[in-house]
Formats: sequence, structure tokens, C-alpha cells
Amino acid sequence: MYQQQTFQLTSNWRIPSYAQAMIWAKNAVDAAPTTGEEGTVTLGIDKSPITLHWGNAQGPAFTQLKWQPDDLNWDGSIRLGGMVDAVHLSAFPGLDETIAVVHIGGQPLLPDTAPFARADQRQNMPYAEPEWLEGIDNEVDFGYTTWLVGEESPLYAIVYDALSSKLPIHAYGLLPSVTQGWHQHLALPILLQAITVFTS
Repeated sequence: MYQQQTFQLTSNWRIPSYAQAMIWAKNAVDAAPTTGEEGTVTLGIDKSPITLHWGNAQGPAFTQLKWQPDDLNWDGSIRLGGMVDAVHLSAFPGLDETIAVVHIGGQPLLPDTAPFARADQRQNMPYAEPEWLEGIDNEVDFGYTTWLVGEESPLYAIVYDALSSKLPIHAYGLLPSVTQGWHQHLALPILLQAITVFTS
């Protein structure tokens, strides 16, 4: 029997109201819904990473956080590795730019996965080779998520190339705020902020 512990996902960022009833936290031994704008949750703890799921414990996983007591310091970021399975171009009310809704099938990136060596890792040589599969938690079930990017954004060109060439990716994004209004159009809106494309 694992000891139960109550903790929160975040303290410096506030979970948008549309997401507060949708986020589940899951580790290797337990799963439970989070509550409130800080994502308070009680789980049996084995110090394994905490994976966030959308809707329920079997819903799509959208990010994974390193376990630490009391506060996981989540900032609303979404991190997935997988494939671009479809792109839907659409006009949305109040916007002049066409928006791409990008369907990505994949699994969460491991908490330590990064697209490049940080400045504070300058002396940690040799630098890691970019590796698509090793950066993903393959123990988490495969799921589908929807990402938003403007058609005129350089990111869209990379997304389209990944789709047409069937190239694997690591995608980095953010849950939008309520004031941005995307929750009125998509069940799970994620703003695409960065992407890594791999050759295989």
C-alpha cells in the first residue's frame, strides 16, 4: 500500500476554468482528478513521474512532470512525441488568418527530454544526439490531441512537411487562457509553440 499524499500541479500559473474539471493526474500506482485553479490532487505516491490526462484516467496524455513534494511547478506547457496524423484548415470568427487544427497522435515526452542542450549544460559533453523515440514515455497509452497554429506561421510549414513526409516529431505547446477563447471551439485546444522534426 502506497502512502497517500496531497499536492498541487502549480502555484505560479493558474489552470484555465475550462480545463479545471478535465485534468487527471496519474502515476505508476494511482490516478485521480485534479481540482481548482492550482490542480490539487491526492495520489498514492511511489515517486514515479506524474502524467496528466485529459477527461479521465484513460483520456489522452498530454504532458509528464517530474515528481516533487507539494508543488509540481507546472506552467501549462504541453509536451508530446508522435506523428502528425491530419491537418484541418479553418476560418474562426474574429480572425483574419486561417488557422490549422493539427491532429497529433503520440505519447508524452519524458520530463528530462529537451530539444537542445541548455546554456547551463555547456560543459556536459558530449551533447546528446537528437533521438525521437528515447525522449518519449512508451509506457503511457497512445492518444490523440489537437493543436492550433496559424497558416502563416513558420511552424505550420514544418507541421505540413512532417505530415506529408510522415516524419516523427516532438511538439511543445501551451493551454490557452480563457480570454483567448479557443475553448469555445475545441474540446482540447493546445497552442503550438515549438516543434522538433526527426528523420526517422
